[in-house]
Amino acid sequence: TVKRIDALKKSGILLPDQHGLIFSNGYYLQTGDYKLFDPTLQNMVFKKRIVSPNGEDFLYVFYDVERSLSALLHYNIIEQKVAPPILCNGFTLFAGGELCYFRTESEPGKHHVIQIWQTPFITGNILPSDQKDSYLYKIGNKDIVKAMAECREIIMLAGKEDSYAGLYTDLERKSGEVMDAYFWIGDQETFNLREALMAVKETAGLAIGEFEKKRRIEQTTAAEIRRVKTQAETLFLQARRQTFDEVNLFVESLAVLRKLSGEIISLKELRYTDLELIEQLTEECQEISGLLSNDCIQFLLEEKSLDVYKDKIEKSAGKVESVQTAADGKTLEEAIDKTGSELELLIEIVSNLKIDDATQSTKIIDRISELYAFLNQLKAGLKKKLKDLRGTESVVAFNAQIKLLEQAVINYLDIATTAEKCDELLVKLMVQLEELEAKFVEFDDFILKITEKREEVYAVFENRKNSLIEARNNRTVTLQNAAERILSGMQNRLKNIKDISGINGFFAADLMVDKVRGIATQLEDLEDSNKAAIIRTALKTLQEETIRQLRDEQELFVAGKNVIKLGRHHFSVNVQPLDLTIVLE
Repeated sequence: TVKRIDALKKSGILLPDQHGLIFSNGYYLQTGDYKLFDPTLQNMVFKKRIVSPNGEDFLYVFYDVERSLSALLHYNIIEQKVAPPILCNGFTLFAGGELCYFRTESEPGKHHVIQIWQTPFITGNILPSDQKDSYLYKIGNKDIVKAMAECREIIMLAGKEDSYAGLYTDLERKSGEVMDAYFWIGDQETFNLREALMAVKETAGLAIGEFEKKRRIEQTTAAEIRRVKTQAETLFLQARRQTFDEVNLFVESLAVLRKLSGEIISLKELRYTDLELIEQLTEECQEISGLLSNDCIQFLLEEKSLDVYKDKIEKSAGKVESVQTAADGKTLEEAIDKTGSELELLIEIVSNLKIDDATQSTKIIDRISELYAFLNQLKAGLKKKLKDLRGTESVVAFNAQIKLLEQAVINYLDIATTAEKCDELLVKLMVQLEELEAKFVEFDDFILKITEKREEVYAVFENRKNSLIEARNNRTVTLQNAAERILSGMQNRLKNIKDISGINGFFAADLMVDKVRGIATQLEDLEDSNKAAIIRTALKTLQEETIRQLRDEQELFVAGKNVIKLGRHHFSVNVQPLDLTIVLE
């Protein structure tokens, strides 16, 4: 709010911490609070400012030279209030803070009054205190007063009844500044003001978010209203200026106005909408729709009013015989369907027109029905011809697709080298057959051929898969037998090795061992991991068993292989092969 304050010409002083302005006959604070005192004080000049040691109170002295009059204004930084001015012709401050002042009198008197006030404006920088061990005393009165003043400002902002632009932004900013400026603000000894300030800051942040949300909704609503209003004004102007000499112009305009009416009504559902404007647009839309409806009725009663649709239908009927391909027929069918849609829209518009005379309504509907009957006959004839054309074209297309499928079967059989590959390629061919069946679903003969082809393809790939599986099984069995024969030969060779290092060297570098391991790898490549594991296990078992037997021979047998020593006892061992002999008795 802008106010005229003449006293600023001679005395305008900034309050501490940018709280506002003070002048000889009043003050104006940043919070918006202001006060004007006696207007006769506006010609005073600023003389001096007196600050109390506690940093909380300020005394501003203004002086009028002509009247020898002083005005004392007391400002409290915490309360952020200015007390009514003390007017005097003389004053003095004592060391204890006592303020003495007097006023002159218009007539001589026997007695003169001097008032004495106790003020915080004492002499010295340190206030006497009995609580020097207190945490607040250690912080210092000046910082505490400054923090209380800033908190008081937050309280005043939060208590404002009339919010101004940026109020919640100021609350959030000011709360954050206070919490950042005073490290002790969250201590229990200072009553944990941080908790309350944080609540204020969070609440202000939520309010800002809600305000921004409200503003976005208002902007969106305003944009939608502008769009509908612009569209409505354009359509209204066009409806008033356009010459309606064809029925389709009436139909299109009435249809657009119906759609516009729905959009206007939808604006009522938006938040923060303009109901007065919506009512205005609704009334205008209804007025123009009524005028167009009456004009449309009068036009439809004329004999040649529906000639535009009749000409379109006759023109399409003349093109039916010249259709040579299904594509041409499809184009013509789309044109006929468009004409049918226009007739449907015309019927819908006519049914909504308010025609008081029943004979007029009957006459209009009968004429439209005749056109519709003619159009349906045309559709039936074109559909029959399209079916014949599609049948001829479909035979050629189907044969081409079948040939392409047969070539794909031959190519897939060449690259189907594994059973898994057979399954993968068979799935692809089945998908192609499904697509082919969906494409020619209207032709029963083609569906039968596709079914036969599906069974044929399945049988071919199943045979191919079985033959590959059989070949692979034969190959794995052969490899397994070969590995067993090699292991048997290795067992005989290992009998001649008499030390463990020799056995380990044999299994580490012998070609026969590498051959067995190579066979196991081939079996894994053929996806027969069981046989590969059996061979590897047999190879490892052979190595471990050979070492165990060698250790047994070295530890148990003495004097060759024919004597076993168990403690002090020796036992002979017969290692001759057993043989059977038939004895005749």
